[in-house]
Amino acid sequence: MTIKPGQIRIVLDPENTANCLGGAPADFNSDALSFATPFQFRKRGVETKLVIGTASTNASDETLIRSIAKAHQYYDAIKQGQSFDEVAASENLSKRRILQVIDLAFLAPYIVKSVIQGDQPIGLTAKWLGQNPLPSDWQAQRRIVATR
Repeated sequence: MTIKPGQIRIVLDPENTANCLGGAPADFNSDALSFATPFQFRKRGVETKLVIGTASTNASDETLIRSIAKAHQYYDAIKQGQSFDEVAASENLSKRRILQVIDLAFLAPYIVKSVIQGDQPIGLTAKWLGQNPLPSDWQAQRRIVATR
């Protein structure tokens, strides 16, 4: 195994592979016994997670997208003169939940775009954002999101 910045290369020994799988070392294609893949370290507090493969799956997080849309809906209602209590009552949610979700209306456009395209970091979820409110400064948001 060889580790370079952002890439890990794994080379399987033909003899050991043959012993484990049965067969002779010559039975295995040497190209198939070696591969490289990108990786990233993701930090969460004191924990560091090794993410093998590409971090972006281009899979949209529908929950996060819906939460951002709801945040804009709630914010628009507040701008139209409704109180937080009224918005909460109309949505059958607690005022606390409305306050938690509405923060997503202030995400940097760059972050919203990456979420819609499915390019957000793996750890950037609606749950994480609900537990870790971001600052209003878009550059600060970008730095924090980049570490997810």
